[in-house]
Amino acid sequence: MPARMRLGHRAVTRALAATFASLVLAAAAGCGGESETNIESADDKPKRSEGQARDDEPSPTPTFQLEEEPYVQVALDYYEAFNKANDTGEVEKLRELSTADCKACRLTADRLEKVYADGGHIEGGDLEQLPDVDIAVEGSPDRGTAYVTVVYEYLEETVVEKAGAKPKDFPTELTEEQFTLEKVEGTWKISDLTSEEYED
Repeated sequence: MPARMRLGHRAVTRALAATFASLVLAAAAGCGGESETNIESADDKPKRSEGQARDDEPSPTPTFQLEEEPYVQVALDYYEAFNKANDTGEVEKLRELSTADCKACRLTADRLEKVYADGGHIEGGDLEQLPDVDIAVEGSPDRGTAYVTVVYEYLEETVVEKAGAKPKDFPTELTEEQFTLEKVEGTWKISDLTSEEYED
């Protein structure tokens, strides 16, 4: 990992997104060959009186709050725990939210713990979610696997890796974090975590 505890490049592929895109293109190509005789004009449609019930029309789509999904909440909780560990060296919550197989999670917790155990400290460096960038979700949550991508602003920080060490300064940057989450005995946990620079 680089000096700023970056978590590595994205490891999870976007196979689901690519498959969906190909299906959309195929459907669009199929529609292109439809004859004009199949298109019903506005004049051909039966008129509906103002008082007539609209049973044939779909009901409004209910508002969907993605942040309320438990697997998304685990991803957001992870960075609240990260910020606390970054400020204090307390990493228990970081470890609790991830599986033993999450190498990036383990290395992050180990390094933060070591900085404070060796008499060092970190000033700044918190992660703040960008409110104008949507959270992205892929995978099959109903089958126990989800991929959640969140964009954060990684605030400037000063890192003193151990007592007596020279401080290292790092500027603010944007980072795109992708979580792989698995449902383990009824509880969502992070099994992999990758990071890359975000470009608006």
